[in-house]
Amino acid sequence: MRKIAAILCVLVGAAGAEGDADHSNKAKPAKAKLPVSKVLKVQVNKGDRVKGQNSVSYEVETSETNGQRVNKRMESVQRTEKFVDVIKESGQLGVVRERSYLTRYEKVRTDGGRPEVLQDPLTGRTVLIRESKRRRVVSAIDGSRISPLVRRTVGMEIDWRDVLSKDPVKPGDEWEGDATALARRVAAHFDCGSRSKMRVRYEGDVEHEGARCAHLYIDWRIEGMRDRNLFTKVMLAGDAYLDLDNGRFIDIDLTGRLVVRGAILGKGFPTIIKGQGPVTLKSTLKAAPIQASAPSGE
Repeated sequence: MRKIAAILCVLVGAAGAEGDADHSNKAKPAKAKLPVSKVLKVQVNKGDRVKGQNSVSYEVETSETNGQRVNKRMESVQRTEKFVDVIKESGQLGVVRERSYLTRYEKVRTDGGRPEVLQDPLTGRTVLIRESKRRRVVSAIDGSRISPLVRRTVGMEIDWRDVLSKDPVKPGDEWEGDATALARRVAAHFDCGSRSKMRVRYEGDVEHEGARCAHLYIDWRIEGMRDRNLFTKVMLAGDAYLDLDNGRFIDIDLTGRLVVRGAILGKGFPTIIKGQGPVTLKSTLKAAPIQASAPSGE
């Protein structure tokens, strides 16, 4: 009788087998399922430093028809933030990160005009972000007040681990991502509805940005009423890379389309609104080691 033993390793993913000397007729072992899932814990340690950049953008050209009159309008928005995080505390109760914003801004252009750059009040400032399973609290290091609107958008990055499968998967497996919370965060940036449906596919392990990563393909639909009169639909798709050494998503690049349609009732003819345009959602994260000071020369 043949005896086949498979040994799985999260980081190596290797399989070993032993049996009799005759391998010519031995059946190939089935592909083992690797824990590229919520089983893989995020490794966050006190003193860790990472730098990141998050950005969302959309550009929509709409036509407003009222009777025989047609008005065209262009709306373009880009939100970007660059930051450095230092982990101050990490444990079972949660994580405390000190986030220093290098820059944080919004570019807005409407009706084809020149873009207006709106610097966020957090540019050049440092905040404390306290995160646990139940809540997320943001406060300024200098003790100054942070407005509710700014506090809600602090950390444009999303907890992408919600897209992971609950069970271990193998390359080629697909599943429904738990995108409910993600959609609410993204909807705030795209000014759209928040009903969500996401399909995720595990493409396999690859080397990306110098790290051994799980490559995921994400196909995401977010739709709903923008207000009582406008229906919006965001269609995003693209690649995400999960670092298998620390459980962090280090690169996410999604692109797609935003579609808007609706009608505004008023005197005479209703105003029919239709429009669409490109959207992007990008996020990167990498280690930011402390730079050694230059020698004094003495």
